[in-house]
Amino acid sequence: MHPRLALRIALIAEFLCVIVSIAFSFTLQDALPPLLAEWLAQEDARDPTADEVLLGFVFVPILVGYLVAMVGLFLLQPWARWVYLGITVVVIPLSLLLGPTVQHALEATADGLATTLGGIVIGIAFFSGALERPPGGPEGELPW
Repeated sequence: MHPRLALRIALIAEFLCVIVSIAFSFTLQDALPPLLAEWLAQEDARDPTADEVLLGFVFVPILVGYLVAMVGLFLLQPWARWVYLGITVVVIPLSLLLGPTVQHALEATADGLATTLGGIVIGIAFFSGALERPPGGPEGELPW
């Protein structure tokens, strides 16, 4: 398989896994055991702390950067691999500040697949030559 096609497939699959994980987080809360569902309801009902509000404001530009990097990689822009990697490096330690989480197994599976696909995207973007311009070819036109 051509590296550019593999990169695009991995990007689409990752994006779909993220969307499915988010959808599962909302739809499968009722399928959790009663004690976990009760804890989630209590967490949703309480007012956010100042730290949580600040963290929310930090995640907005990260989300925008993630989407920009995804589109840039899909359009085979070499700069996008660095944005994507930077977002990944920043999100990992920030996720430690979120505190405890409760997930249904299906949500955790979709989340794990998205994380794995993110690693595949980084690998293809940096080590396959998928984002390199073909020699002598037109500047804006790249084959799959």
